[in-house]
Amino acid sequence: MKIFQDDEDGYRDWIWSHQDGYVLNTGTTRGSTDVKLHRARCYTIVPRPNLRWTCDYIKVCSTDVDEIKGWARTERDEKLKECEKCW
Repeated sequence: MKIFQDDEDGYRDWIWSHQDGYVLNTGTTRGSTDVKLHRARCYTIVPRPNLRWTCDYIKVCSTDVDEIKGWARTERDEKLKECEKCW
C-alpha cells in the first residue's frame, strides 16, 4: 500500500503501473467524511497535466482492495463509498 500526499509524480507513476489496482480518495485529515474507493482506471482520478491530485486530498493506493478497506476503517472511521462511475 502507498499513500500519496503532495506527491503528484509518485501518484502518476503508481497509477500508470498499477492499472488493476485501487485508489481511495479522501481528505487529508482523520475527520474527512469524503472517502471514496475507485478502480485505478477510473477517469475521475486519473492524473491530468497541470492539475494537483494529492494536495487537498490524499490517495491511498493498493492492488489489494481489502487492505484499503482496512485502512479506511482504522484511519477514517468511515464506511467508504464506492465510486458510482467505476464500480
